[in-house]
Amino acid sequence: MPFPVWTPLAVPQLGSDFQLDEKVLENSYGDGISQAAADGLNAQFWSGTLIWRLIQPVAYQALLAHFATVGRHEPFLWLKPGEIALRQWRFSSALSEAQVKKLPNGLRFYSTSIGIKESFEVG
Repeated sequence: MPFPVWTPLAVPQLGSDFQLDEKVLENSYGDGISQAAADGLNAQFWSGTLIWRLIQPVAYQALLAHFATVGRHEPFLWLKPGEIALRQWRFSSALSEAQVKKLPNGLRFYSTSIGIKESFEVG
């Protein structure tokens, strides 16, 4: 089954942080010597936090619906801002509780964030 493509209705804030990390196996010996090696074929991965500030209710509801569909265990395809190719991702944290902002003109907006981690599952 192909992975769903996620296209959020509101683009995450450009200030969202992303880090390139590596999963490492390390063995330390009693005499101060240690050995380290990359853990697996895809040991390097991107992770970060997606942040939305002042998004409209329809965009927030779409984000909730996508999280309800894939949760933290199902991968999906997403185009990270500034890149030209889709990558496979999974949510890596809970969706933060949205804070409702009501503007003087009566419009309601939401602010929320969620962790995301690059995934390498076979589809």
